[in-house]
Amino acid sequence: MRTFEPEGLSARGMGDTGRPAKSQPVLMIAVGRGRVGKTTILNIFGQYFRKRGSRLALWNVDPHTQSGSLSEFFDNVEEPGFGGLTDRGKWLEAKITEQSEGGYDALVDVGGGDLILSRMANSINLNRVTGKMGIKLVMIHVLGTDPGDLDHFRTNWASKIAGCPTILVLNAGLLDPEASPVAEFRHVLESDVVVKAHEAGARAILLPLLGCMKHVVERRISFDDAGEGVTPAGMSPISPFDQERIFQWWNDEIAPLIDRLPREWLPRIPSAGPAGEVTEEATHG
Repeated sequence: MRTFEPEGLSARGMGDTGRPAKSQPVLMIAVGRGRVGKTTILNIFGQYFRKRGSRLALWNVDPHTQSGSLSEFFDNVEEPGFGGLTDRGKWLEAKITEQSEGGYDALVDVGGGDLILSRMANSINLNRVTGKMGIKLVMIHVLGTDPGDLDHFRTNWASKIAGCPTILVLNAGLLDPEASPVAEFRHVLESDVVVKAHEAGARAILLPLLGCMKHVVERRISFDDAGEGVTPAGMSPISPFDQERIFQWWNDEIAPLIDRLPREWLPRIPSAGPAGEVTEEATHG
C-alpha cells in the first residue's frame, strides 16, 4: 500500500516551493468533523501570522458556537448578526467579496459540521470562483484517528476541493499521550483518499501533542503569553514546567512546521523593501 510521511514525522521537506512571482490574498478555511481541532489549528495560524504583521481577517461563521471559537482568543473576530444557514452563507459570500476588493488574507471558522461551507460547495466550484476573484483558496482538513473523520473527508470534501491547495492536519492532540502518532495515523496515511490527495498536491502535517493545552484554552491567552507565564486576573499561574512545555511546543515544533508549508498557501508577512519600504510578500521572514 502506498503511503507518505507528513511534516512533523519526517525531516524531508514537502513544502517550501520558493517565493511566488505574484502573491495573492489567501483564504484559509478549516473543515472536518466536530471536535477534531478545527478552531485550534486556525488559532495557531492566526496567532503565528498576526504576530508577524499579517493583514489577517478572522471570521467566525457560526456565532452560536461561542465555546471554543476564535472569538475566545481574538478581540476583533467578525461574525454574522443572524443565525440561519442561508443568511450566514450570504454573509460569508459578502466577506469574501470584501476580501477580494481589500486584498487582505483571511481565516474562516465555519463551526461544527461545516454545513454552511458544504452547502456552498454543493452549488458552486469554490476554488474556481475565488480564483476568478484573485483569491487563493486553501482548505485545511483536520483529521483524528476515528474512521468517521476519514469518511467525512472522503464523502464530503475530497471531490469538492479537487485542484484546491489542501493541508491535511493529523491532530496528535486527540491521541493518548503514550500512543505513537506513526502507528495511530498509519491507516489514515495509507487510505486511498489520502494517498490520492497527496498525489494531487496536498500537504500533510502532524499537529504535535501539547499535553497542557488546557491551560492556554482555560486562560484564553496566546501561546506566547502562556510560554512566558502571563497570568490573567483571577486565574492561577501556569507552572514553570508547563510554561516551558508550551514555549518549546510553540517555538520549536509549531513554527518550523508552518515554515515548511508552501509559502504561497499562507498569509503574507510584511517585509522591508527598498529603502525600508514595507511590502507584503508570501514569505515567513
